[in-house]
Amino acid sequence: MAYFGLIEAKTAGKSIPEGIAYDSEGHLTTDPAKAMDGAIRPFDKNYKGAGLSMMVEILTGPLVAASFTGFGDTASNWGNLVMVIDPGLLTDVDLFKKQVSQMAQKVKSTRKLPGVEEIFVPGERGNKATSATVMSGEIEVEDNLLRGLKLAAG
Repeated sequence: MAYFGLIEAKTAGKSIPEGIAYDSEGHLTTDPAKAMDGAIRPFDKNYKGAGLSMMVEILTGPLVAASFTGFGDTASNWGNLVMVIDPGLLTDVDLFKKQVSQMAQKVKSTRKLPGVEEIFVPGERGNKATSATVMSGEIEVEDNLLRGLKLAAG
């Protein structure tokens, strides 16, 4: 779960799934507010996932002079980093596209766990959700968030 998922759950007054976050005392929690004071488990529940998470936080926190876990104004000083890499500087672009497509297809064609209908690659689920929203012409807004927006708008 991404940090924004904790914010959404807290705003909606909902619990988060079991087994994905710790409170500040190191106990597993389903309370998003307690998880925000604690830690989100790495996706693989292992040191490699924790290391990857730390690298992302370094890139979007200290590197861009923004807050990061436990330091700075985490309520308003969120960091963003945009990186652009021209594959043509490193490899043949057509070959790169072909190989990335092969990799994505291999991931999507792996055996699915029971109850899983489709395996998504990064961005695919969000793209489908965006397309569905555009097609419907409506945006779903959580009730507590809508009340907060109306209050802020006066």
